[in-house]
Amino acid sequence: MTLITIIPSAIMFISLKLLFSTVFSEKSAPGLCSVIISLDSFLSGIWFNAESTTGVILKICKLLPFHYYTKTARSSSSLSFRLDEFILPLIIITILGTAISVISSIVFKSKMRADLSQ
Repeated sequence: MTLITIIPSAIMFISLKLLFSTVFSEKSAPGLCSVIISLDSFLSGIWFNAESTTGVILKICKLLPFHYYTKTARSSSSLSFRLDEFILPLIIITILGTAISVISSIVFKSKMRADLSQ
C-alpha cells in the first residue's frame, strides 16, 4: 500500500523536474532541483517529527506539500487509514501532483512550440 501512496509524490517530483528544466537553463535546473530535494528532506518531517515542532517551522511544513507526502507514507506503512492521517493528505498530494503535472505540460508544450517556430 505504501508504494501506491508514493505515486502522487513521484508524479509531482517528475513534473517539477520537467517544469524547472523547461523554464531554467540546463546549468541552473539541476542545482535548483537539488535545493528542492534538500528542502523536501528537511521540511517534510522525514528526519524529525514535524508535528512536535511548534510555531513557524510547523506552519512552513504545512504550507508545503512535502509534509503531506511523509504523513501519507507513514500512515500507510503503519496501516492507519484515518481521515486526518491518510485520506486528506492523500487528496492534497493528488491534487497538487495533478496540478503541477498540468502546469508543467502546458509550459513544456508552449516552450516546444516556440522552439520549433524559430
